[in-house]
Amino acid sequence: MSSAVALGTGTLARQGPPGSPVPFEPLPDIGLGDESIDQAVLQVLAEHNDARILADAASVQEFLSGSPDARWCVREVKKLVAAFAGEDSAHHGEQSVLDSAEELLEHVQGLQTGVGLFDAGNNLESPPDSCFSLVDLVTVKKLVDAAEGDRLAPLGARLDELVPSVAAAVVEAHGGGVHTSNHRWEVAGALLAVNGQWPDPMLVERADEWLAEGIDVYGDGQYSERSSQYSSEVVNPSLLRIAEHTDDGALLDLVRANLKVTVDLTDPDGHVETIHSRRQDQWRVREDWLYLLQYREFALRDDDAVLARRAEEVLTQGPADLGDFYADVLARPALAQTLPEGAERQVAELLDLRESSGLIRVSDEAGALTCFAGSDHPQFRRTASGLSTNPTFLRYRRGAAELTSLRISPRFFAMGPLRPVDLVESGSGWRMSASHLTGYHQPITRRPDLRSDGMYDLEDDGRFYSAMSFGARELAEVRYEATFDLTPADGGWTLSVESASPQTLVVAQLVFSGEGELEFDGEHDELQEAPPEASAAFLLRSGGIRHRVGGDSLGVEFEGVESHPGEVDFDSGEEYSYMGGRMPTPEGVVVWVPFRAPGTFSLRLSS
Repeated sequence: MSSAVALGTGTLARQGPPGSPVPFEPLPDIGLGDESIDQAVLQVLAEHNDARILADAASVQEFLSGSPDARWCVREVKKLVAAFAGEDSAHHGEQSVLDSAEELLEHVQGLQTGVGLFDAGNNLESPPDSCFSLVDLVTVKKLVDAAEGDRLAPLGARLDELVPSVAAAVVEAHGGGVHTSNHRWEVAGALLAVNGQWPDPMLVERADEWLAEGIDVYGDGQYSERSSQYSSEVVNPSLLRIAEHTDDGALLDLVRANLKVTVDLTDPDGHVETIHSRRQDQWRVREDWLYLLQYREFALRDDDAVLARRAEEVLTQGPADLGDFYADVLARPALAQTLPEGAERQVAELLDLRESSGLIRVSDEAGALTCFAGSDHPQFRRTASGLSTNPTFLRYRRGAAELTSLRISPRFFAMGPLRPVDLVESGSGWRMSASHLTGYHQPITRRPDLRSDGMYDLEDDGRFYSAMSFGARELAEVRYEATFDLTPADGGWTLSVESASPQTLVVAQLVFSGEGELEFDGEHDELQEAPPEASAAFLLRSGGIRHRVGGDSLGVEFEGVESHPGEVDFDSGEEYSYMGGRMPTPEGVVVWVPFRAPGTFSLRLSS
């Protein structure tokens, strides 16, 4: 079994090496003046791009004073060249813009290390991080080649020096290796794109070696990292690039499937569900505007009304960062074609991603409930990049009112929050379970394991380390076990948590979106030491809560609340507290609700 499969409960749908019998069909090769081009798209992107470029020498110097990595310098070059070349830009043809681009590109050359690569933060002489720059430099090359006249010729000459040398180093330096699964496709796509402009068989050979491993995609369209951030910014764009340069149309189906599941995971405001991610976005709100060009491409390819509608919404609602796409559209004008007429998506009542992610999403016209029981933490017992460890297991949304996070953490040997597993259907609802296991180690009773010098092996207990040869000892186990039953009730949901453990205090942490108002109908206190991400924080002693945003609202009622809990804290776990840290909390209004174990605690979610 591959390591990627071992990380999850689902089976990865492996793709074979290049040479698919399905040919790649490119979008039409048209110019920006073609009658099919939606000029409004170009105008919006140009305006966003203009708002963020380094248009004069002073702004360039201010930017460089922050010692940005090559990747971000190249991104600025790309935006500047787009502004210079794009007729929709207010800076079209301006010499100062071209001067800024040339200065920055010269600076980028100076950032090459002795092996020919770029540093990226702590990643020194990084082949994969250098490829992010290569992709943008290839786009710049296309704009230079398409420009009329010779004003961009000096920039093109510098590209001819820089790009092949970086690409060669990506193959040769440090073995041309990578860190993460998505890096393989970024490297392969970048090398193939460079080869399209500066042919070199070595680049194709290395790309083929990575592609021979097969693409790490689950049957539901998610990649092994389960990350919206890396799907939108790395894997999908890379697979499209690879498909074009290998004539492998089968790769389009992988991107198509990923966009479908992304749309199903996206709220009406454009927020993509990320609690199941294995990367940084599991801790963040993630918006879907970074999928804009992918939405547009497949709306055009498939005459897809749902993607067309979302692409139009992103264009009108998206941030100024949309300007980063202007150069890409200038390089591939077909992406600016008029889209088919849009239509609202038909939301499935149940989105079942348990096999790959341990996640379900139950939706209706008013909103959705998301339930997650696919954390990697119970298996690996650590928090690290590449693992799903966010303990949020439930979200509930009614219109604009939103319970963005529900977590539960018992006071139990500093083992931190519960992370449910084994999400199964139970009657008309769902059931999960969670547990903590620790205990007290017994004396060593086998004489061969006794040491005359009293020095035993330094070993991991699961919570801590000690020179105790734990493997030679019996453990008197102490357990915290909980069963979570989630059942539909009168248009809402009831969550019942049944705990079996020694007597202890447990805290449920609810986080509501920072918009709107939070109303209490019982006793509550303001927390004196609130999580730093909280806009406000409270301890509930009795009663319920209602969250209102405009005309939308949701209510939460509780049973089993401990009204006099004494000192209360939400335990992040020893892996945080030992270093004086605490687990990230979602932004918004935080409410802690204490209850006792063993016993039953329940909450009812309603409109």
